[in-house]
Amino acid sequence: MQTERTHPVLHALTVARACVELAQEAMIADSFPKAVAATLSAAANDAAARLSQFRTTYSDIVSSELMSIAFRAQTDLAAISALAGLVATYKSAPRNASYIAKKIRNTAADAIDYLAYAEVAMDL
Repeated sequence: MQTERTHPVLHALTVARACVELAQEAMIADSFPKAVAATLSAAANDAAARLSQFRTTYSDIVSSELMSIAFRAQTDLAAISALAGLVATYKSAPRNASYIAKKIRNTAADAIDYLAYAEVAMDL
């Protein structure tokens, strides 16, 4: 049992990496199961909220460059949550699900770049 919460940047990085993997699987299978999309949406939304709280709490301690990078990652995770929420909420053709999965994968890859930079810069 985990008693200590992970750092918001590390948590968001883990979620973004999972998003890439799940979106890649959806692209290969040409289907995006609603349960997977709902889980992705919830996880990305939680990670974005934790990054937002981190930015609010540590805005006077962490450099403005890192705050900007955290904001970009937060925005990407919020977009992933919204896109996955579309798949979970509405019925779509396999072609559309594959297209949305590709967008989620690309957005998550951008978030990974931002978060990996923040991880190194903050020495986490």
